[in-house]
Amino acid sequence: AEASWPLYPNPTDGVLNIQVRPLNPPGTTCRVLDCAGRIIYQWQWSTAQNEALDVSSWSNGLYVLEFTKSGQRHTLPFMKQ
Repeated sequence: AEASWPLYPNPTDGVLNIQVRPLNPPGTTCRVLDCAGRIIYQWQWSTAQNEALDVSSWSNGLYVLEFTKSGQRHTLPFMKQ
């Protein structure tokens, strides 16, 4: 089954909530890239199903959230305002 990664709220001005389905996020590498392709933030997904990313101190603009696991890569855009 293809993973679904709902992000909310999008756009956000504070905390970006990330949900994952199916229930197997551990081992996933997550990166946030800015519009120039620079890595702004990176982490390994914990054992929790959901993650909350505090972006309140980041510059306004478009970012891409990238998930990589077992050679598969998924990207999702989000807006910080």
